[in-house]
Amino acid sequence: MEKQLKKQQWKFFIQNFIAFASLFICLGLIIFQLLQISMYQDVDNQLLEMSENDQRLEEFLRLPNPTKDQKNPQIKPPSDFQIQFILRASDGTIVNEGDLGNRIKEYQNLTWSADNLDEVKTTTITAEDGGKLIFRTLTKELSAEFQDKYEPVSYLQLIVNTNQLEDTIQRMKWLLIICMFFFFAVAVALSFWLSQKSIQPIHKSLQQQQLFVSDASHELRSPLTIIQSKLELLLTKPYEQIIDESENIAVALNETQRLTQLTSDLLTLTQSDAGGVQLVNETLDLPQFLLKVVEPYQELAVLQEKVFEFGELLPMTLTIDEKKLHQVLVTLLDNALKYTQTGDKIALSVEKYKEKLRIKLADTGCGISRESQPYIFNRFYREDQSRNRKTGGYGLGLAIAKELVEMQQGQLLFQENNPKGSIFIIELNQT
Repeated sequence: MEKQLKKQQWKFFIQNFIAFASLFICLGLIIFQLLQISMYQDVDNQLLEMSENDQRLEEFLRLPNPTKDQKNPQIKPPSDFQIQFILRASDGTIVNEGDLGNRIKEYQNLTWSADNLDEVKTTTITAEDGGKLIFRTLTKELSAEFQDKYEPVSYLQLIVNTNQLEDTIQRMKWLLIICMFFFFAVAVALSFWLSQKSIQPIHKSLQQQQLFVSDASHELRSPLTIIQSKLELLLTKPYEQIIDESENIAVALNETQRLTQLTSDLLTLTQSDAGGVQLVNETLDLPQFLLKVVEPYQELAVLQEKVFEFGELLPMTLTIDEKKLHQVLVTLLDNALKYTQTGDKIALSVEKYKEKLRIKLADTGCGISRESQPYIFNRFYREDQSRNRKTGGYGLGLAIAKELVEMQQGQLLFQENNPKGSIFIIELNQT
């Protein structure tokens, strides 16, 4: 079993790690792309704006009254020092070489194509010192009017050096990679922690299942052993009359009844665990219902010389599964009678508490020790094994009662009764 749990834990770990790693990678890629786009956005917008601004182009050419015969227009440096204007003839030849200074040889290596117009591209060239120059470029075909005025200029190529931007992007990329390694380490730790947390309920459930099977087997074995021994004893006396062996027969029948009750309780718990218990809610006249449930126990209390008090019941209705509530009350009333002595008092009352309805059953019996109080709703828990054998219980009644109350979105609570005894409270939503 431990092997299977370890295997399942590793499976959870791998699944969680893949999920976290995928999430971090996607976030890293998205952040990098957004960073790259945002850093280039201003440059690209400037290029697009400049390419569409004919007035700026006119100012750049400094030809207020150009003539068709002018072959070498005088170039004015662009107003934005980051953007470089390159004028090209129809064959791609650079027209304004004189304006480009000592960079002309490098600019002549810029890629250019008449097929990729009005699109911002990234171009890389090798500088004279061997370094790389990175540019964002946009090529525009001049209108026929401009070509006619400024012959032989046919195309305008705008370029912006983006080496600094690229360096910044590269630094950010390495920073993101370092962060990704850090987050991967976090993902490993978090995945391991989550896998442990995920396996804990399974481990606890398996432990409870093993304990339940062990306890149930033990409880089933005891009455079966008694029944078997009594029947075997009867077989050794085939000629005895029934009246002579009535005591052995009575013991066997008593254990059979206990066994029947135990199997019924186990079936109820199994159905509860599997979610197979169906609730049939109906509107209930609470005072009338309680009087009917309590009546036989009042008679038993009188026969056992115990005091049974019934508090004042205000007229009220409750929407609930009547049979399930009846079963819970029977369990509590039965325990109250079992664990009280002659002269002890049992009291049933109903009260409203913070928009809740409380059915309270108090007794002045032997009570429950403080050491045992945290465990009284556990399955098969018995505070005193010998006493419980005498009263005929298996430690399932309160566990079943608690689950039945919780099915109704309520709570079954325990309190100490002063100076002695116990108080059980059924707390329900008032509807």
